[in-house]
Amino acid sequence: MSDQEPTQRTLSLGDAMEFVSTALQTGAINDAGEILEQIVAAKPDFVEGINYLAGVRYAQRRIPEALELTHKAAALAPDNASIRTNLATLYLETDEADKAIATYREAHHLDPTHPDPLIHLGRMLCAFDRYKEAEPLLKHAVELNPGSELGQIEYANVLLALGRNEEALDHGYKALHNNPRAQKSVPVILRAKLRWDGPEAAKEFLEEVLEQDPNNTEAKHLLGSFADDLMPDRAADDYVKMTFDAFSKSFDE
Repeated sequence: MSDQEPTQRTLSLGDAMEFVSTALQTGAINDAGEILEQIVAAKPDFVEGINYLAGVRYAQRRIPEALELTHKAAALAPDNASIRTNLATLYLETDEADKAIATYREAHHLDPTHPDPLIHLGRMLCAFDRYKEAEPLLKHAVELNPGSELGQIEYANVLLALGRNEEALDHGYKALHNNPRAQKSVPVILRAKLRWDGPEAAKEFLEEVLEQDPNNTEAKHLLGSFADDLMPDRAADDYVKMTFDAFSKSFDE
C-alpha cells in the first residue's frame, strides 16, 4: 500500500463568497476581510469581491482603503448605482461634500427606481439646512419605497424642519409601523408630538412605546427627560432634536 499525501480542498469562488457572507452576518469582520483579500488578489477584476472588501474596510474605519477600493469597483462597473451610492457616502467621510452630492445624483440617474441615493442625498442636504431642496427628493424616495423606515424618518425630519408638523407625525408613524421595534422613529414622532399635541401627549406616546416594547432604549432615554417636570415645549423640542441628530448619525441602514 503506497503512501499518499492528503489532498487539500480548494474552495470555489462561490463557496468563498458564501463564507464571507456568513462571516459578515455573524460579525466576524476581520475573518471576512482576510478571505476577501485572497479573493481580490486572485481575481483583481471581481467587482463583487472588491465591493465587499470596501465595505469591510469601511466597517473597520479604514476609510482611505475603502475609498480606493470603491473607486476601482465603480470603474469596473460604471452603471452600478449601489456602488456609486457607496462612493458618495465615502466622499462624505473625507469631507468632500460637493463630490458626494454630485455622486448621489449620478447614482439616482443610473437607477431612478432605487430610493437609497435620494434618501442619502436628502439627508445630506438637511445637514446643510437645505431643507427645501431635500423635501422633494425625500418625498420621491418614500413614494418609491413606502416601506423604507429610514426614508420615512428622514422625510418626517425634513417636514418638521419646514414646519409641516402634522405631515411629519404621519410619516413618523409610518416608519414605526414599518418596524414596530424601531429605535430611530421614536425621536422624530416625539418632536412632532411636542409641536402638534404638546408635552403631555408626547409623554403618553413614549409610555405607549415602552408598553409595546419594554426594551426600546431610545424611548427609555427620552422618557427620562420627562421624569420630574415636563419641560417647556421649545426646550423639549431642542433636546429631542439634539438626541435625534446624534442617533441619526449612527443609523444602520
